[in-house]
Amino acid sequence: MPKIKITKEELLALTWDLVHQNGYQATSIAKVSAAAGIGKAGVLHHFGTKENMMYEVIQWARVKFREYVLSAFAKTGNDHNGNPWTVETRFAEAFRRQVRLVRRENAGCFFANSMLEVGTDPAFSKELEGFFIDWTGAVERLLSERFVLAEAKERTYRLWTDYQGSVMLFKTTGDRAHLDRYRERSVASFSHPIYFNLESISE
Repeated sequence: MPKIKITKEELLALTWDLVHQNGYQATSIAKVSAAAGIGKAGVLHHFGTKENMMYEVIQWARVKFREYVLSAFAKTGNDHNGNPWTVETRFAEAFRRQVRLVRRENAGCFFANSMLEVGTDPAFSKELEGFFIDWTGAVERLLSERFVLAEAKERTYRLWTDYQGSVMLFKTTGDRAHLDRYRERSVASFSHPIYFNLESISE
């Protein structure tokens, strides 16, 4: 029996899950309707169009990602064991949370998947670019506690590209070792120097 009511929040979460697993093109209004237990008219009542549905899901996902993952970068004080939150432990905690999202049905990164599928579509490109800005901004602020800004930016760029490659390998093979190795080498890299031309990177 169809549900009588579903909140917008519940519908956004459900739709995000479907898009995360199947992609935008394969997530029809009919599939959302069936999963939600409401008629197509009910889905359209909340979203208006499929395009607007995707736009709102990306917006919703950005907010949730900031609240769940990126908030770990800004932790202060001590962890549950009484140890101070360091640059390394905050990065590791944020990554642990991020991996929980990546491993859902081995779907990979929702935002990277969406960038590949619809990232050039003007209807979605700004919001997807916003996720990149959210992530890199949070990591740059974290690393700026230890490194000069130019170096923090370069390290963030390297962490981003390495992360996406590791997620792609995980999604292709299903082997979590790619994610574990990324975490280990990323955290270890904070204690190692990197070599680049500071003058070639604008702040």
